[in-house]
Amino acid sequence: MPSKDEIEHASVVKFARWLESEGMASFDDPTDFRELQSWSARSPGEFWGAVATFFDVAFVTPPTTSLADESMPGAVWFPGATLNIAEHFLRGGADGATAVHLVRDDGSRDSITFGELRRQVGTAAAGLAELGVGAGDRVVAYLPSSIEGLVAFLATASVGATWGQTAMDYAAPAAADRLAQLEPLVVVVGTGYTFKGK
Repeated sequence: MPSKDEIEHASVVKFARWLESEGMASFDDPTDFRELQSWSARSPGEFWGAVATFFDVAFVTPPTTSLADESMPGAVWFPGATLNIAEHFLRGGADGATAVHLVRDDGSRDSITFGELRRQVGTAAAGLAELGVGAGDRVVAYLPSSIEGLVAFLATASVGATWGQTAMDYAAPAAADRLAQLEPLVVVVGTGYTFKGK
């Protein structure tokens, strides 16, 4: 059970209090998640628009509204909007702060700082651009879970291309069959992976 202090400093509670301060909603108890959930179900467009504002979603192209059609299924969320997930992932964190901790199957660990991750993603994105990769192209990978895979994914997203990946526990012919369907412009391949200490 979280402490009173932990509850008070939770992002969801900060969000509920912000909604009240902006005059968007009113809660008997902003720390009661059920009240926020109930409001979100009654006002889905307002809720998701507020989420985007509160969490500073950096739209490349802003939406015309947060919800154009409330029918479920078939709702139209943030019509006209575009954004870049790599920008969102890379904008947080001081250069020296750890961005990712990786724990491998054999227990070995690795990590990367935000500064180094931004540098590596920038270098990889420049390399993809030199290869002619741009918006709408596909980059695929046959990689283990790794920091290098994250770098390649973020670099791909940063240039507007689509990413697909198959884990290396797939046999190479099966991975090739699966990834070839995407008709990639670039294929990123690892040299091996560790499983059960081998």
